[in-house]
Amino acid sequence: RSIWPYMLTFFDISLCEWLDRELGMSILLDIFNYNLSDLIDTKSDLDSLFYGMARKAMGWPMVKQSSEFYYPFLDDCIRMAKDFSADCFIYTQSIACKQFGAVPQLLREALHDEVGIPMLIIDFDVGDARMTSLKAFKDKITMFVQTLM
Repeated sequence: RSIWPYMLTFFDISLCEWLDRELGMSILLDIFNYNLSDLIDTKSDLDSLFYGMARKAMGWPMVKQSSEFYYPFLDDCIRMAKDFSADCFIYTQSIACKQFGAVPQLLREALHDEVGIPMLIIDFDVGDARMTSLKAFKDKITMFVQTLM
């Protein structure tokens, strides 16, 4: 049961099937399918509706977690790990996201200290396999699972 707080590869989505079939690893969440905001009040009045829509938009991962220091990101990840009983995190560190360059180690320590789960960090380019090939992804994840899971 893994959580990927950033992205999977865009260059080969067969990785998801491989994780499930070869390692028995499911992907609970990635950056495209979690938004931890409250429900929107659609019944009261227009002001409440628009306020709720704005809060939801500000709650999307890249918006919320990049609008201040790394604390919201760490808090969200710890919450997700606990709420979804994650066994591990796999953090894909994109060369395009320099603003989060130091965060993976802080997240690794927070997950270890507060939830007791390991985290793998993989440097990659989300759309270009020349930096980190699918084989390299598989090798790193396999070693991580065999060593720490």
